[in-house]
Amino acid sequence: MKKIVLLLIAFTAISIMSPHEVKAETGSFYEAEFLDNIYTRRSLNTTVYYQRSRFFRERGTGKVAYCIEPFTGFSTGLDFIPTDTFDNLNEEALLKMSLLANYGYLYPGHEDIKWYVITQQLIWQVAQPNGIYEFTNGLDGTTIYPYENEIAELWNLVNHHLTQPSFHNQEINVVENQKITLTDMNQVLEKYQSNDSNIIINNNNLTIKDLKEGTYSFQLTKSSNTHDSPALFYYSPSGQDIMTIGNAKDLKANFTINVKKTSLEITKIDKDTNSITPSGEGVLIGTKYGLYDNNNKLIQELIIDKNNKAKVENIPYGFYILKELETKEGYLLDSKEYSIEINQEKTKIELTLINEIIKKKVQIHKEFGTEENTHPEQNIIFDIYNNNNELISSITTDENGYAEIILPYGSYIIKQRNTTKDYKKVEDFAVVITDKDQNLNYQLYDYKIEVPNTKKNAPHPLYIILLNSLGGIYVLLQGKNL
Repeated sequence: MKKIVLLLIAFTAISIMSPHEVKAETGSFYEAEFLDNIYTRRSLNTTVYYQRSRFFRERGTGKVAYCIEPFTGFSTGLDFIPTDTFDNLNEEALLKMSLLANYGYLYPGHEDIKWYVITQQLIWQVAQPNGIYEFTNGLDGTTIYPYENEIAELWNLVNHHLTQPSFHNQEINVVENQKITLTDMNQVLEKYQSNDSNIIINNNNLTIKDLKEGTYSFQLTKSSNTHDSPALFYYSPSGQDIMTIGNAKDLKANFTINVKKTSLEITKIDKDTNSITPSGEGVLIGTKYGLYDNNNKLIQELIIDKNNKAKVENIPYGFYILKELETKEGYLLDSKEYSIEINQEKTKIELTLINEIIKKKVQIHKEFGTEENTHPEQNIIFDIYNNNNELISSITTDENGYAEIILPYGSYIIKQRNTTKDYKKVEDFAVVITDKDQNLNYQLYDYKIEVPNTKKNAPHPLYIILLNSLGGIYVLLQGKNL
C-alpha cells in the first residue's frame, strides 16, 4: 500500500527569535526550537507523520504548548479561541490531557527536554487512541524505545491523580445524629478539599457532623498547584487545536448522604383487658426493657412511662433484640425475645407488647345444716369487691354448693348476698392474690337460726375452713348470741 508521507523538516538555521507565528484575537502560538536527536513517527491507517521534535510556545509569554490533533498540520495565521469543549473529545479525555500537561514537562523532576516530547506523544495518544506513536533513531528511522520508564512514571502520576476516594458516587444511608466517618480505602482523600463546614478531612478519614433528616449531596475537589496557571485549551476553526502547559482541571468526587430519623416505640398493654388498663391492682408503668445489639450487648434501656409507652430515637441501622428485664407489681415477666431490624425502609418500629397479670382461682364450697349434719347449699350468691369497694363480679353456688372465680393480683372482699331461709350468712372475708399464693379454696358453713329460749341465747359457732394445696386450714369464727 502506498504511504502518504508528510515530511516535516525544519532547518536549524531558522532562529527561534523569528518563529512561525499564529496570531488570533485571543491566542497566538508558534513553532519554536527543535530538540536535538529526538525523532518521532505517528501513523493512522495510510497516513504517516515523521519529524524531528520541536517545541510549540505561546507568543509573548513563551509558555510551552502542545498540539492536540496528531494528524492535522500546524499552519501560520490561524485564530485560536479559548474553549472547554471539543466535538471529538469528551470530558474524560480533556481531563487526562490536562493531567499530562500538569505532570509532564517542568513538573518537579521533569525539567529535561525529553519530558516535553514524551508528554506530547501521550497527549496525542489520548486524542486519537487508534493512532500509532513511536520514537525513532532518525527521520523515518527504526523504532526505538528509549523512554519506557519515563512513560510508565507519567501514566502512574496521571492514574493516581484520577483515583478518587472509595466512596465516590456512593449513596450512604445513616441515622440522624449518628457520627459519620468515611474511610477512603484508596488512600487519596488527603489530596481533596471541601468548603463545607460540616466536613472534616483528616488524612484518609472524612467526618461529617450535625446532619439532620434529609438528603445531602457533597462534592470534594482535588486541585493541582504545580504551575502558575491552569492548562488552557484553544480551538482553531481551520487548523490544529492546541493547549498550554499548566495545572490540571479540578477533579471532583461526589457522594450523597441520606439521613433519616429512626425510632422504636413500645406500647405496654394488659393481656386480659387488651388495653393499657391494668387488671386488678397490677402496675404496668415502670416495666423495664433492654435493647441489645447483634452481639447481645445492651445499648439502651426503655422504661414504660405514665402513658404506657417507651421510646428510643435515632437507633443506627442494624439488627436488635428486645427483652423485658423487670415487671412491676402483679405481672409475670415476659420471657419472649423480640427481634428487630431497622433499615432505610423500616425506620420507625412500633410494638404493642402484652403482660399477663398474676391470677389465682378462688373456690368456695358452701354447706348449711347442723353441726352434726350439713348439706351443699345451692344458689347462694357471693359478691366480690375490689380494694375501692367496687363490685367487680358475682358467683353463685351450684347444686353441689360450689362456686369459683379467677381473680387477678390484688385484694378483695367477698360478701354473701343471700341465704337459705332461716339460715345465717357468713361474715364478709378478705382474699388477697399475690405471686406466692396458690389456688385458694374456702369451705364455708352456716347453721339454722334457732328459736331463742327463755333462759338465754345459746352461742352457735360459725365455721370457715380455708383449704389450699398445702393442707386444710381450719378457722373457727365464734357466732353471735341469738
